[in-house]
Amino acid sequence: MTARQLMPQSPQQSAPLAECFYQLEPGLAVCWSHSTNAPRQTFRGNAQYVHLNCMLDGELNARIDQRPLYCRTGDLITGLMHGKQQFHVLESAYFSCLSVMVAPHYMTRHWPQLANFNEQDTGFVYHTYHYQKAFGYAQQLCVLLQHPNPQHLLIHAAVLNYIYWHFQAFARQDQPCRLTAHDKMQLRKARSILLTDLSLAPSLAELADAVGLSLCKLKRGYKALYQTSIYADFQQERMEKAQQLLHSYNVTETATTLGYSNMSHFSAAFRKQFAITPSQYKNQLDRP
Repeated sequence: MTARQLMPQSPQQSAPLAECFYQLEPGLAVCWSHSTNAPRQTFRGNAQYVHLNCMLDGELNARIDQRPLYCRTGDLITGLMHGKQQFHVLESAYFSCLSVMVAPHYMTRHWPQLANFNEQDTGFVYHTYHYQKAFGYAQQLCVLLQHPNPQHLLIHAAVLNYIYWHFQAFARQDQPCRLTAHDKMQLRKARSILLTDLSLAPSLAELADAVGLSLCKLKRGYKALYQTSIYADFQQERMEKAQQLLHSYNVTETATTLGYSNMSHFSAAFRKQFAITPSQYKNQLDRP
């Protein structure tokens, strides 16, 4: 099997983004990316691969369309972005990230719940936190990729181990989350903070720090208590507020009040929630 590798520059060099890419076989590749003082950048989605990412070092503040994504050392992210979605790098002093890239047909053999997704129209992002075994294989892969004479079999074996432990990390999230009375109190406080300003959602790290919970406890506990994710809850409340505001304000004023600078993003979010655009909803309200 032919493999190709692009050796990276070191983080001390001036390139804002350096990559080391290794193709193992059709539908399976691994890439190590790192950047120092990364500028704001935007990348368009590509449904060719599902990305199994591990943050090896540093922090990355990003956004997928309007969804905030904050990652720090040890975080695991599984995602696929369709062509209409955009990944925005907002700021990063330094980050190092390993990504195993898997074709969807290969992916669904390992994660059956994704077997029926539409590659062109559906994207997803799953985010969890430090899992030592997955992190260890990600570190091993980073070392193997930088070797002057990469060993294909060793890289392939490490990739398969990483994929296994990556999924094990997410499987842990399916286990019941036990909440104490104190946990529930702090989670209610977190929801109050989250919904205080519907024009700007706090990052998960900020929210966790504010209520004294770990990121894992915050995310899993919130879903257990409210039966929805943190940002899904925020977006639902945001759109319900938009519906109320449209009784008194026009579409542009409503979008601006809720922190949207792009009207098409606001329209898409509103339509996703209510199956009607904000302009159509406003027209209905204005009819005698």
